[in-house]
Amino acid sequence: TIARWVKPGAAHTLAAANTATSAAADRAGQASSPAASEAADALPLSIPGIDMAAGRAVTMGNARLHRRLLTLYSDRQADAVGAIRRARVQGDLAQARRIAHDLGSASGSLGMHAVAANARAIEAAFNGSADDDTIESLLAQLGAQLDPVVAQLRAAGLGNATAPPA
Repeated sequence: TIARWVKPGAAHTLAAANTATSAAADRAGQASSPAASEAADALPLSIPGIDMAAGRAVTMGNARLHRRLLTLYSDRQADAVGAIRRARVQGDLAQARRIAHDLGSASGSLGMHAVAANARAIEAAFNGSADDDTIESLLAQLGAQLDPVVAQLRAAGLGNATAPPA
């Protein structure tokens, strides 16, 4: 969930770090400007597969936070389908269900509605004891939705571009 990425007091810590960074830059004769900071935090207005307005709403317009959450999503959720499959092979259905739940929550919060809906369908399939063929079909659909979103995030400079998605 988004709560595991954004800790209470994180805004205060981030503000203190920004103040320290700005002070260090000023001492070095490299005054930081708000415009330079905003340019570094700028996000594309649209990314295929992502409702950027929904993500901006969740972060209350904080571009730096939105960028950080999208980057974390790209890095942490890229292998979600593989992780669900590995948990299933190991017989850990609770873990597989949790991964699907977490992916659905994070995706929904950040405006990846199709990915979120499919992750929730997988979670429901685990809760309803769906057969292996049904779950595998849902996982294939999820991978077909998630991989392009992660690729788009990485192409936008959000996340580890060298790591392959799922």
